[in-house]
Amino acid sequence: QNLTNTFIRQDRNVSILDYEKYINEVFNNYLQTAKVLSYEDAKRSGIITGNQNYWFNHVFIIGLNKDGSNIISRNLKDAMIQKLEGSTYRMMGAKHEIIEANWVSVDVAIRYRKSKFGAAEQIETQMRKNIQEYFSPKNLTLGGKINHSDLISLLKVDYVEAGVS
Repeated sequence: QNLTNTFIRQDRNVSILDYEKYINEVFNNYLQTAKVLSYEDAKRSGIITGNQNYWFNHVFIIGLNKDGSNIISRNLKDAMIQKLEGSTYRMMGAKHEIIEANWVSVDVAIRYRKSKFGAAEQIETQMRKNIQEYFSPKNLTLGGKINHSDLISLLKVDYVEAGVS
């Protein structure tokens, strides 16, 4: 458990999981989180469409900036690709493509009945705080699922009797 990623990988990336660990370790000053996809995974997820020139040897790195934005500058992309392709750690013959994460809009409508002791402002402030914390990029993974039951449980706060939905 105390071994470094470099030691575990033996200074090379031989799988997508190795790449993901390497990217998150080497570029952690620039990226908050990253997800690495193989050609097949990128095709399945819709990142690759029919009119793009990618091949089986491409590795796709989807990143979220350290500031939480999904815009990765051209300079950072070029520096990342240069580091990955000039590295002895890369998979033999692999080409790299850096892609920004896409934001997905989620609307949260809440109905609740407060107890007679609760203040609406207090309840709403706590619910808003819980929602912002839940959707923080630090707490979710790229491409992860959002479960309705998780949202229901985090909206149960003090002074709410029923009706959280």
